[in-house]
Amino acid sequence: MSKNLMKELLKHRRELFGLIRAMVHSSSDADDIFQEVALVVMEKEEQGEEIRNFRAWSFEIARRKMHEFFRREKERIPSPEMESLIANIYTQYSPSDHRQDDEREALRVCMGKLKKKHRDLIKMRFVEDMSYKDISTETRKSGQALRKALSRIRQSLASCIERVLGLSGTGV
Repeated sequence: MSKNLMKELLKHRRELFGLIRAMVHSSSDADDIFQEVALVVMEKEEQGEEIRNFRAWSFEIARRKMHEFFRREKERIPSPEMESLIANIYTQYSPSDHRQDDEREALRVCMGKLKKKHRDLIKMRFVEDMSYKDISTETRKSGQALRKALSRIRQSLASCIERVLGLSGTGV
């Protein structure tokens, strides 16, 4: 069984990394957390332990490692609702469903619906990986106002993506 764990990790690496990246926002931190998950997998592989549902198990390991990261970095742990929404997007569907392309298209559509100033905030934080402090300086918004604005924008995007993908049961 042990060789299968590494194969399973490779099979699910894009999904797993995507989940981590969506929660952590910094690609270098996401890389570190993914490596921590890989170390746990290697330890289990050495022990020859059988994992019945690798995907669910590895996602839970990632969730725990992200919480350790948030505590260590003294960052706010995402709300259970946000964590659940992001996790559901990554775990509800199999990789063969072409979900990644659908999700990317839904995000593109929903980003297009945002006001320019909101798109700019998202771009600064998640594409350019700018810190809240740097964005606050550039936009002349307080850190608290910026965090609140980004939280509302993320919630709006999440709702829009759910509608576009038909996850809420209401369709487009």
